[in-house]
Amino acid sequence: MGDVKLILKLREPGDSLLRIFRKELIPGRTINLTGNFSIPPKERNPGGFDYQDYLYRQKISGLLYIDRDSTLEITGEYSFLSGNIYLLRKAMGEKIDELHSPKTAAILRGLIIADRTEIDEDVITGYVNTGIAHILAVSGFNVAIIYLLTLLLLQKFRHKNRLFELVLRLLVLFLFLVITQFQTTVVRAVLMFTVHSLLFYSGRLNNRWNTLAITALIILVFNPQDLFSVSFQLSVVAVGSLFVAEDIVSGIIFNLNAKIAGLNNGAFKEIVTRISDSWILKQSFELILITLLVQFGMLPFLIIYFGKISLLSLPANLVAIPTSSGLLVNGLVTLIISPLSTKVASIFAAGSDFANHFLNSFIFSLDELNFGIIEYGSFTFYDAVVFYLLIILLIIIFLRNNKMIWRSAALFPR
Repeated sequence: MGDVKLILKLREPGDSLLRIFRKELIPGRTINLTGNFSIPPKERNPGGFDYQDYLYRQKISGLLYIDRDSTLEITGEYSFLSGNIYLLRKAMGEKIDELHSPKTAAILRGLIIADRTEIDEDVITGYVNTGIAHILAVSGFNVAIIYLLTLLLLQKFRHKNRLFELVLRLLVLFLFLVITQFQTTVVRAVLMFTVHSLLFYSGRLNNRWNTLAITALIILVFNPQDLFSVSFQLSVVAVGSLFVAEDIVSGIIFNLNAKIAGLNNGAFKEIVTRISDSWILKQSFELILITLLVQFGMLPFLIIYFGKISLLSLPANLVAIPTSSGLLVNGLVTLIISPLSTKVASIFAAGSDFANHFLNSFIFSLDELNFGIIEYGSFTFYDAVVFYLLIILLIIIFLRNNKMIWRSAALFPR
């Protein structure tokens, strides 16, 4: 008989039992306990959520319910590798708790070590209602931030020893993968950045779409069930939408610059040129357009899986994305500094507390508006196909009408 995975649920969990689990339950140890085994329920209504199928795809066979007074014994030594990874995560979590307020610590635990158990329900509800729930999960976004940090910090090595810089950068990504316990979304993102880095290092033409396709193929070869995973589908669609959005926005900016260059009024042209050359305005314009287009590209999948869309997601994401990026970077810096100087780390931690308070206040204010949530009763896969075909048609018409055929990279990768 092979390994059997179960989900353990505590009925009326008592403090003593939880204390035992927190202190003694380390990967590799053996648990002897008594409880009631249960088969996960299937879908109760046609087209409803099939919990049994969801767990089976994760290779989880059933549920085990135990009571407060159940027999419990934990024996054996913990695994050297997985046990020490667990202890490292635990130490990082405790340091985060020590330096930050409870609410900020809960968010940083989710962003850095993929532990969302301490996040308040009202925070989760507010993030879901405003369409930024993805901020709470460790995903490709977090990996991208860390990847950019490695590019920035290791750029001096790039000119001296490209191979050393590449290996060091990939080791940092792998360390983050280990710390997050090989979360599926992180595995995909790390794999994609690894493929990208290797192709770039080898001098081969680094086509973004090829990188995405190779990554998806490798993932599906090792686990074909991921094809039916919501997170896998959303990840691929989000990255694909981002690629298309970047090309469309680049085309729009090029077209605007061409029109500005063709202006005859000298004074007006100078004013418009200064505005268009402003780094802040340019980045803000690109962020707004790209965020809107990515959300639009993911629309069918969001409706299919969540049954609703939030019109508040655009303003919420415009604030949440840069703020959460700052939280992640500042949280990592705080952890790195803390062994050297607790006082300095506390100053950085205060910055994270302020940023998190600002973000939560903004999100809760949006959520309290009580509008902007549109629910859909039925939206099928065929509706999604029609949606994307119409989008492709509109892009083609847009390119032709604006004499931007050269920007066909919006549909065909560069």
